[in-house]
Amino acid sequence: MNPFEPKRLDDVNYAAKPVDRYVAYATLTLPQTVALSLEAQYLFGRTFWIADLSGACLSDRRIFARAAGDDTIAGQPSVFMASGFQKLVFHSNGSNLWTVA
Repeated sequence: MNPFEPKRLDDVNYAAKPVDRYVAYATLTLPQTVALSLEAQYLFGRTFWIADLSGACLSDRRIFARAAGDDTIAGQPSVFMASGFQKLVFHSNGSNLWTVA
């Protein structure tokens, strides 16, 4: 399995698994959420990507990323994308915090 080939998502909410590295929405007609795995299940510095390959991500069709449990994403429980073809890259601190670029 190529870790840089995205797991295709077609207009569904998704619970990310620790083995996931890259998930991408190929179709998007409604807002969707990717629930991140517990951050401690990832090694320090490991990356996880969420992308909109459909180009349909807009202010009324956002893609949300939600942290698990007490984890945070840059100090917040969730972040979102609201622009077509956008990609978020998350970096693990190996404990309980995701940073995002």
